[in-house]
Amino acid sequence: MEEMGPTTAPSRSWWRRLRPYLPLLLIGLAAFGLRLGAMALVREPCPVPEDPPSGTCYLFEGDSRYVAVQAAMLREGKGFGDAGLAMYGLPSDKPGASHPPLFTVFVAGLQTIGLDDPAQWRVVVAAIGSIGVALAGLAAWRVVAGRDATTGPHSRLAGMAAAALAAVSPLLMARDVDFQVEGLVIPLTAGFVVLAYRLWRAPTWANAAWLGLLTGVLWLTRGEQILVLACTIPLFWWGLRDRVGARKRIGLFAAAAGVAAALMAPWVAYNLSRFSEPVLISTNVQITVLLASCDAVYEGKDFGYYNWDCVYEHPMEDAADDSVREMERGRIARAYIADHLGRLPIVTAAKIGRFLNLYMVGDTEERSALQEGMGWVFARTAQYYTWLVAPFAVAGAVWVRRQRRPLSPLLAPMIVPVLIVAVLIPLPRFRVGFDVMLAVLGGIAVMWAWTTWQARRATDVGSGERHDATPEPSAV
Repeated sequence: MEEMGPTTAPSRSWWRRLRPYLPLLLIGLAAFGLRLGAMALVREPCPVPEDPPSGTCYLFEGDSRYVAVQAAMLREGKGFGDAGLAMYGLPSDKPGASHPPLFTVFVAGLQTIGLDDPAQWRVVVAAIGSIGVALAGLAAWRVVAGRDATTGPHSRLAGMAAAALAAVSPLLMARDVDFQVEGLVIPLTAGFVVLAYRLWRAPTWANAAWLGLLTGVLWLTRGEQILVLACTIPLFWWGLRDRVGARKRIGLFAAAAGVAAALMAPWVAYNLSRFSEPVLISTNVQITVLLASCDAVYEGKDFGYYNWDCVYEHPMEDAADDSVREMERGRIARAYIADHLGRLPIVTAAKIGRFLNLYMVGDTEERSALQEGMGWVFARTAQYYTWLVAPFAVAGAVWVRRQRRPLSPLLAPMIVPVLIVAVLIPLPRFRVGFDVMLAVLGGIAVMWAWTTWQARRATDVGSGERHDATPEPSAV
């Protein structure tokens, strides 16, 4: 008999653990194929710059171009400079922090290994987003499995359904193929749910640290993502009360928050050392508030959306750097809001309604397609997808609540963007975490519907068999 090699048993054990999740990997691979097809068929690069945009091709502009230029500056040893000036060929030795640093570092890394073409970057981000599709399936899988570490048909079905919904989500696909930072947010958001449920199943210090580490990476990707952990902790802390003492629960979540803060601390310290005014995460918040703080948005043609004239009305070319502009724009926005408090509730409601595809649907669709560069195909199908999947997501949340599973890790990525939109502007790209959870909860609802139908079918078959076995009364 041939002896087993020293590495055979571990490799078989590794394969045995991985094999149940192969359907998720295959769905992720199919999602990657869909994204490559979308790049070739509906989001091919525009042959020439379009102004105004037609919504039928891809323009490498806006934040994507800003990050690419800043990444090049970083590689040249200029640090995180003001890429907003460099984008237009203007000299700039001023600091820049319009966004947290991770995406810039990521693109600089791609440039370092020889990937200098935006078309190549789009493929890489699409691949990362496709990993996020598989992780969305894994998140639903873990939610259904609960505290049972083993796999079963119900958790497998939920995972496959969630991954399939994430694979075909137009908004997630748009973020992947258009080379935007939200392509990184997709797998990180799904991973947050996986690690949160791991902490719930086994509340150890290591699991708390892993959750904090991932939250810190999310924070370095998009500044508002720290709120996901903040919105998760209170109910999650309460849900562990039967198994973990109050002191340890406080310690676990303090550890998670501490790891996240430690990861962000170098960026905060770096910003505090280089700007004229204090900057913590980015200089992009107050300008976004100001974009929605003028008459055009409060009662004009851009009601409940945003208008760049809100910013252009207050030129600040002589400002020392972006931190000074940020502070002054915040002051102007707050003054306008204070003078129009009576309109604030209805404007906020309009923003949220636009964001959720419930208000001014046609106008928002057109703005998403043209103004935000999503293109007509993604902008239109994203609305239909939301209307179709949202009822399933509600049902999935009901199932999670009935099973007494933690709901806050699933709802926090949906609540945070709504809160952000209420304060800022209703950009469709802010919806990434929301749409990941639509897929996760929708997949759970598909599992619930299927198993309920199977149970009723089995009951009907059993009733029929008992009826057939009952002897007929003898004739008189």
